[in-house]
Amino acid sequence: MNTLTVNVCPWNLRDIAKVFGFFLFMMLVGSPLMLKLIDSIFRVNALEYFGSTSVIIFFSMLTNILTCLYVCMIVRVKYKQPFSTLGLQSANWAKNILLGFGRYLTILPIIILTGIFVDFVARYLGVTPNPQEITIKILQESSSFVLAFTVFFGTLGAPFIEEFLFRGFLQPAVRCIYGKSNAIIASGFIFALVHLIGDQNIYVFFQILILGIFLAYLFEYTGSLVAPIGVHITHNSLTLGYLFLYKHSSLSLGLS
Repeated sequence: MNTLTVNVCPWNLRDIAKVFGFFLFMMLVGSPLMLKLIDSIFRVNALEYFGSTSVIIFFSMLTNILTCLYVCMIVRVKYKQPFSTLGLQSANWAKNILLGFGRYLTILPIIILTGIFVDFVARYLGVTPNPQEITIKILQESSSFVLAFTVFFGTLGAPFIEEFLFRGFLQPAVRCIYGKSNAIIASGFIFALVHLIGDQNIYVFFQILILGIFLAYLFEYTGSLVAPIGVHITHNSLTLGYLFLYKHSSLSLGLS
């Protein structure tokens, strides 16, 4: 067992609040304002010209990158700490990846069964669950470039950035005050909550919550972001792979 032994975190919950406040501002206010600014300056409707999927993914990636740069400024400039304090270290990387994959295989059925159960309960109550917005976008998108950009961001960009923020930056600060167990739960819950705010789909909240808690556990267990990032990449790749397989099958069968 290679658990984290550092109990003192240089940054604090005030820094966490600033970072996630900036993240939410950019996602809910900053991106729409920039869209309006582009429309007024260049006299073009970006959503129509580039396509809504491209614009959504671009601003999502921009928001994540700017937030990560903000974190880097806090860690490196304000507290003068190395990036290893964020879990960016390569020690035992192969062992950690194998450990992450092995334990992911045990949690994946629980994630799938949770989705089935939520769907069953919703339909039993007379509610038809809506798919995630990104799922609809992918199934409706016809541009190969946009789909390739989606795959890149979904399988590589998002996993690294999200683990950097939720596990590397958020989790240590919570752990120092509230302990390891609460840090794992808080990291997973806020991870799911941010996805809920961004996608506004309550039906996948519990699946993302389970995944987030599991990724937080991996970070706590290994002391490195390698295992959480590896599992996150695998999970997103499987999800996107299933969507593209479904999309291809629907097109082959002539379904809309």
